[in-house]
Amino acid sequence: RKFYNVPIEKPIVKMGIVIKNGAGNAQTEDLFLELFDGDLNMKILKPVNNFYLAKEKEEIDLKLVVSKTADITITTGVTMPDNTIRNYSFGDFNDIDSLDTKIILAKINDAKITGMTLYVKITARTATEMKEEIIKLVIYPNIEIAKIPANIRLGVNYINESEVIFSFLSPQKKFVYLPGQLFLFQKYNFYFELVVLQYWK
Repeated sequence: RKFYNVPIEKPIVKMGIVIKNGAGNAQTEDLFLELFDGDLNMKILKPVNNFYLAKEKEEIDLKLVVSKTADITITTGVTMPDNTIRNYSFGDFNDIDSLDTKIILAKINDAKITGMTLYVKITARTATEMKEEIIKLVIYPNIEIAKIPANIRLGVNYINESEVIFSFLSPQKKFVYLPGQLFLFQKYNFYFELVVLQYWK
């Protein structure tokens, strides 16, 4: 802080480092270190991103560190058919400063989660502080394979006043969502035509 003349009231959240050789003509890629203040903080190491595509019964590696010894809880909520929310626990861990475990989706054994989006909440608590992180899990949907109807072209196909077929190429994709105002921003899966790698709905 003194070397870079950063005022005490301004937090330093990241430091960039470049290492060069003696001649100055070769260097590493830019390295960035995340810095934390003295408060309780948590860093998710795995999954690398807070967005993850998962299979319905997958066991997802979860690795994290916290800046202070804390109690860790891992939970998610699932919307049931009657629109109630049922909470599930993936574990409670006491007095730790690091964690290497798995999010076992098979523990959600009384709710259908295929095609759903789950928000896994990881909470660290001490006697006086709390820190939360969210991991967004999108569960692979069931894809129905079917032939594209006759005379359907790429793009938007207006069938009648109440039916529209969207058709587009999406090679090497496992599934596609189409959210939008037309569907009240709900996600709709697409049928998949295997021969020409084309999605349609």
